[in-house]
Amino acid sequence: MLVVYKKEIWSTEELKDRDENLFFRQMLGQSKYFLGRIRSKYKSYPAAGGPIDTDGPELLEEAKEDFLKLDEEIADSQEPMSIVIG
Repeated sequence: MLVVYKKEIWSTEELKDRDENLFFRQMLGQSKYFLGRIRSKYKSYPAAGGPIDTDGPELLEEAKEDFLKLDEEIADSQEPMSIVIG
């Protein structure tokens, strides 16, 4: 069963400090993931001083580790979250 609760009007001011930190870290992980996918398309790109290598695979690995740590922290906290999706 999939349960999603969304308020009609929502703002970051309604978050508790702990939830705000988790929300920020989740968004940072998502950003690393998407940037890693973009940078993984090409191994390098030409520049004036020679080709520049991209760090796509490293960003994808960092995002994966961040998500695992975040999931463990949420599971270990045993506290209800103010935002529930999934």
